[in-house]
Amino acid sequence: MIIALIIFLSILNAEISNGLTLFSPLPSQNSANQYQTYLIDNEENIVNTWSHDCKPVTISYLLADSSIIIPCTQNEIPSLGGSGIAGGRILKLSWDGNVLWDDVFVEEYYQPHHDIEPLPNGNILFITYERKSLEDAQEMGRIQINDEIWPSMIIELQQIGIDSSHIVWKWNLWDHTIQDIDSSLSNYGNISEHPEKININLGTLGGGGGASGDWLHLNSIDYNEELDIIAISSRKMNELYFIDHSTTMLEASSNQGGNFNKGGGFIYRWGNPQNYNRGTAVDQKLFSQHSVNWINSSFPGGGDIILFNNRNQEIGSEVLQITTPVNDFTYTIDGTTAHLPYEYSWRYGDGAFFSNIQSGAYRLKNGNTFISIGNSTTFFEIDSLENIVW
Repeated sequence: MIIALIIFLSILNAEISNGLTLFSPLPSQNSANQYQTYLIDNEENIVNTWSHDCKPVTISYLLADSSIIIPCTQNEIPSLGGSGIAGGRILKLSWDGNVLWDDVFVEEYYQPHHDIEPLPNGNILFITYERKSLEDAQEMGRIQINDEIWPSMIIELQQIGIDSSHIVWKWNLWDHTIQDIDSSLSNYGNISEHPEKININLGTLGGGGGASGDWLHLNSIDYNEELDIIAISSRKMNELYFIDHSTTMLEASSNQGGNFNKGGGFIYRWGNPQNYNRGTAVDQKLFSQHSVNWINSSFPGGGDIILFNNRNQEIGSEVLQITTPVNDFTYTIDGTTAHLPYEYSWRYGDGAFFSNIQSGAYRLKNGNTFISIGNSTTFFEIDSLENIVW
């Protein structure tokens, strides 16, 4: 399985983007507990190799100073669900493989998982489970539940030593729930009137093996520096969300403050408007999607979102580009319809490939698109005419 990749480019107007590819394969058997991350050129020559005892959770990142950051599994602290192996370790290595940062950041009531996002200030955003009990869920109006629930939390981690860090910002989904079952509870309301909130009674809990309260199953995170906002992708809700990173932690727990003045409420969501009672199954566009990320503003399609829409084997997967309309720190939405656009602005697929896990799509500087297919350990590059050029 290929679990991580990222592209860095430098030349415009080339049929094949002149750049390097970073990836971390997971061998089917690894008794030595050693893993490698590779950087290759377009001729598949190995430019650099990092060896580590860290099993990657998802994407590894190559930074401007030539160091790499790998989100890893960890065995030091029992994971949520009791599997014993879970995310929560962050490993940063220099170009020469020296350890720059190695910290396990897990506690009993939260646990990082899936993707990370390195920030321009050197901090890192983590996708994190937050553990809530059965009683916690029932007090918030969750029905059809017989065990704990793991809502999502985003934390921003700052390094304070080679083996230590601390949280400097966080956002808790639990602060932004709504339900229309019990009018005596504080989060009671009309769901269609509050697209900034998540219906606590959506979806099923569990999955992933072992006891699990996995609810949204966030699988990717990205950051837009120009707008100071975060994009997250929920596989189980078939939806993407934007949240305002310009808020303080207090504002992030409320519905006011920040550049968009919605506090920690969703400032935008797309893919499945029936989740907030403004559409039907016909309006659903996303199905188990991964790799939600912004196209660099200086690249063709800049400012749009690009993602891998996994869908199902019968119809195959696809890559979608979505133009998300923002004006003066506002994603306009009226009182009855869903967030625009109604359709994608570009699509590539037509049954040519499929992956039910992971996978990704990234726009390159010359307008080409780089695509990874998780369950077939394949990645390739297409040009604007959809010809495979690498």
